[in-house]
Amino acid sequence: RIALAVLSLGGDPTAFGTKPDGTAIDLIADGTYNFGEKELGLQGLNGWIWALIALDASGVDVPEDARYSQQDMIDAIINAQNDDGSFALDSGSGDVDITAMTLTALAPYTGEAAVQAAVDEALALLSDAQLSNGGFASWGTENCESAAQVLVALTSLGIDPLTDSRFIKNGASVPDAV
Repeated sequence: RIALAVLSLGGDPTAFGTKPDGTAIDLIADGTYNFGEKELGLQGLNGWIWALIALDASGVDVPEDARYSQQDMIDAIINAQNDDGSFALDSGSGDVDITAMTLTALAPYTGEAAVQAAVDEALALLSDAQLSNGGFASWGTENCESAAQVLVALTSLGIDPLTDSRFIKNGASVPDAV
């Protein structure tokens, strides 16, 4: 997420200062395709999701000898999908926020059949989870962050949250709840 903040401020996340040994700090390489000695998903699905989002936002090409490719990230995300179509931070019951963040990460890859199938299942889950006022709840509590995460996911996928009937409940859409 730091790489995304640097990008949004016009900075270069591939040259974000220097390490004690004088080499450049590359938030994209070190935070995505060449992530340390531990697994990119060390902190759960969030690691894979935000690595893919940061990598795509940066426009950096992944080198042939990288530890992880974009396809590795996509596969790890898709393989984490629950039977009900949701995604969870770790294994277990899914969450609206994580499911929406996952859709945002996968949006550029819906041309792949496996990605589109996973996205369709997750969209159905989110539609079913939507509250009667257009909003969403995470961990049993309605909140604007969950609605905002879904809003970002829908628009990333080219879905109009004001007109798509799957995301209008009792005349209320997601933006009505944000």
